[in-house]
Amino acid sequence: MFEEDRKKLKKMLDSGEYEYFNFSRMERGVDIETNEKLEELIEDKSLQGQGTISNPYIIEKIELPREYFLSNITVYSAFRNYHLDKLDLFGCKNISIENCKFEKLTITRCKNLQIINCEINILNLNRVKNCQFNQTSFRKIYRDYSDNNGYEKCLFPEQNQIFDNFMKQNIVPRPKIFFFLIIASLIAIIFIFLQLN
Repeated sequence: MFEEDRKKLKKMLDSGEYEYFNFSRMERGVDIETNEKLEELIEDKSLQGQGTISNPYIIEKIELPREYFLSNITVYSAFRNYHLDKLDLFGCKNISIENCKFEKLTITRCKNLQIINCEINILNLNRVKNCQFNQTSFRKIYRDYSDNNGYEKCLFPEQNQIFDNFMKQNIVPRPKIFFFLIIASLIAIIFIFLQLN
């Protein structure tokens, strides 16, 4: 990435004006930077869907490059059954990613995403809100300024492989056994207290 692009990216992240940033000079695979470009892909490849909550665009069974970049996509879309080296999502919402494998998944300034039944080697979250991870495994997680994300039935790396910076309200379900141990301990304490009196 050119130095000028780095400065623009930093300014854009700080200001929240990501929709005006020109990504064309960044070094990566294929780019889809608008809803219109995604709709062109859907039409060119005769894919299903209408981009609505009840009938999202379905992106599967077409060849994608090993590195992919999506920016400012807001129509409802589902990516299914891909194995990519790298996927970058920037300023997107209403996207579902299902049954995929990634060496690296980077999600920046996105909200309302669903990551379902995926394997992710490295996950980068930067300023992400309201994303749900279901039945997904991770090897390393880097999270910056991200909150209100949920993790259901996920396989997490060892604690020393999760790197947090300014996190709040991320919901990681505790195992039910932990709840039962607390209840059993409280019952034991009450029983002992009653026996002593």
